[in-house]
Amino acid sequence: MTKCTWEFPIEGKEHIVEIQHAYWTGKKRIWLDGNIIVENRKLVATSESVFSVENTLCELGITTNGFTYSYYLLVDGVFIPAIGKRYSPNKRDAAIIAQYNFWKELEKVTGTRYIPVPKA
Repeated sequence: MTKCTWEFPIEGKEHIVEIQHAYWTGKKRIWLDGNIIVENRKLVATSESVFSVENTLCELGITTNGFTYSYYLLVDGVFIPAIGKRYSPNKRDAAIIAQYNFWKELEKVTGTRYIPVPKA
């Protein structure tokens, strides 16, 4: 089972997000500040979990190149590196981040609010 942890501040308050992911069984658990916010089991290779921290949009994603898994956290469109993990984004991660930034820029231009819809 893989575990990743991220720490980041919002409005001066430090927050911690953790994920445990079992790639053979698809079991996934996500904690925010010690409280479990997602617990499910899906036998799909990739997924995105969208949640809010103090009215700030966050997206935690799992991607794969077919051999290994990568985990990313975006907080209001900003990539947050996991603690103690070396990370070089694969093509899928880079595309997700670029797409997210596109929608955030469109949000600014149109005055609308971007709300991602988690995949079913």
